[in-house]
Amino acid sequence: MHSIHTFILHLLYDTQDPETLRGSLQAVGQNEVYTFIGEKNLYTLTASLIQSQIEAENLKSKAQTARAEGQNEA
Repeated sequence: MHSIHTFILHLLYDTQDPETLRGSLQAVGQNEVYTFIGEKNLYTLTASLIQSQIEAENLKSKAQTARAEGQNEA
């Protein structure tokens, strides 16, 4: 199954360390803003946010299925 996950990415430029990737990442529809330093940290953060969104979608889908099955039995 394919899905699209949308994020707001702010990149920051540090004149003292211009080679290091820095910024913040926020999933659209969420209030939490996560900061990162370095490419590896950005990748890990993005993967973690995507995984948590997938898990939330799966829980929502299971709840909707259970409700639909309950209505069909009534």
